[in-house]
Order: sequence, then structure tokens, then C-alpha cells
Amino acid sequence: MSITDDEFKIGCSSPALKGFVLESKINWLEKNGKEYKEISMQHNDWWIWIIPLDYQKAFTYAWFDSIREDKRFDVLFERLDKCVVCREISTK
Repeated sequence: MSITDDEFKIGCSSPALKGFVLESKINWLEKNGKEYKEISMQHNDWWIWIIPLDYQKAFTYAWFDSIREDKRFDVLFERLDKCVVCREISTK
């Protein structure tokens, strides 16, 4: 999956989850003088927010030390960094 500029839907081919669909919404959040892309997914009454910028917070917690220090995760961290999409705030 890649992050796009378009909203999208994700379904499941499992018969047990027939009709299960997550619908996305794209919003822009202001932080540090820039706008960052937030992708939210909704199914029924619950939401999942996918904010690539916020995953970086987890890397600073002590409980994450052993994962952060494991060099096998370097590629994952590089891929996550590329998912952070930001733009300058337009001044209209």
C-alpha cells in the first residue's frame, strides 16, 4: 500500500468479513509551521488515525529501546520516514 492524495476504501476477501470496508479520509494537521497529512479510516462507529509523523514519538520511549537499537529495523524506520508527507502552510 502507498499513501496517495486520494481517499480510498480497503475491503477484505475473507468470507468471515464479508462486507467489511474501511473508508479513508485525508486531513491536513498544522504542526511546527507546516501541514502534515493525516489519513483516518472509518468502519461503522470507530476510527483509526494513521499519522505518519506521530509514529516517531514511539521511538523516543524507553520501552522501544531494544527495537530501536536492533539494526534490522533500520529499513523499516527509513520507510516510515518516507511516509511523512508535509507541505508549507498556504497564506491566502
